[in-house]
Amino acid sequence: MVTSGKDAYVTIAHLNQVALVRKDAIVNSGFTTQTAPCWATLAGPFLFTSNTASKDLSRFVAHGRNIVLDAAVASPQNFAGNVTDNASGSGLVAAIDGSGGFTGTSHLTIFDMDEDGNLTNAGISGVIPGAINGVAIVPSRF
Repeated sequence: MVTSGKDAYVTIAHLNQVALVRKDAIVNSGFTTQTAPCWATLAGPFLFTSNTASKDLSRFVAHGRNIVLDAAVASPQNFAGNVTDNASGSGLVAAIDGSGGFTGTSHLTIFDMDEDGNLTNAGISGVIPGAINGVAIVPSRF
């Protein structure tokens, strides 16, 4: 789930759906052809979901009461493992993937995002031992 003002965008993984919740009610929803959108991040008008089973990111456009699938696969490549979280900020989108459960490995991928929501690879970490399941982008002033 990610929020913007009084709106909440909630992923419903088993239905491959993202729902807009406003005043305790589902107002609208968008569907993806990718499997298991589990986490979401807002980057301007764009809502990116981490599709765990599909090992990629999808891009929706979120405006008013509408959630429109803009790119079923927005990430330039599939990830090595299941995408376990994503975050955005400062013109970047980050995603963490993992494989092998608690004893597995993870990778952090950073993307530059242009004004149209297109992602290009800005860097990928080496193998991170263990299963990492969270990522955040923090401004450099902190």
